[in-house]
Amino acid sequence: MSADAGAAAPFAAVPDALRPALVRRGFAALTAVQQGILAADDGVRDLRIRSQTGSGKTVALGIALARSFAAGALAQDRRGPLALVVAPTRELAAQVKEELSWLFAAVPGARCGAVTGGTSVAREQVQLQRRPAVLVGTPGRLLDHLGSGSLDLGSVKQLGLVVADQLLVLGFKDDLVGILAALPQERRTHLVSATFSPNVQALADRFQRSPILVAGTPAGAAHGDIEHIALKVGARDHYAALVN
Repeated sequence: MSADAGAAAPFAAVPDALRPALVRRGFAALTAVQQGILAADDGVRDLRIRSQTGSGKTVALGIALARSFAAGALAQDRRGPLALVVAPTRELAAQVKEELSWLFAAVPGARCGAVTGGTSVAREQVQLQRRPAVLVGTPGRLLDHLGSGSLDLGSVKQLGLVVADQLLVLGFKDDLVGILAALPQERRTHLVSATFSPNVQALADRFQRSPILVAGTPAGAAHGDIEHIALKVGARDHYAALVN
């Protein structure tokens, strides 16, 4: 077996265009939630991806989103993104955009963009004119661009809601309703979160269709590759210890 074949072996089920990125990123194997996506995703039904923080959920979502790029979709004339990912905060949106950017780096035309509060609206409008294939955004800023006409979501094939529990219960529900109204009815909607409370599941059932649950690490389980250390700090030393 050649060295290239050996390096690709752990990713045999991953879409061909994504394998080089995983190898370059130093992946030795897929995480449980990433393996779960490959095993369960049928390309049709919605996904409910549940796994602990740091377990690779964003890459798992990216593997599912890559289906939007099939059959020459990237080359088709479109006015907006093929995949939309919504995150509750600017920082998380930037992190998700960075993760998806390296994952799709070897996919021709699969450029990623981000629109978030606290950044230049004019610069984002220029970015949207270039029609990124994947757009990551915060709810309020996405609605701003929809309202101004600088964003068209008519070509979206897949929607991902990252940290879905926060999006659905922390005051974003009305914003999400506005975003959903601008999306095609024929789309896939995926939820990504560490937990799904009964209330969140009840809300999610309103706009997901027969979702497939993909579970990675069990709720409350610690990561085997993260060391947990507790340090006792005196009351007067709290600030100094936190800064250091």
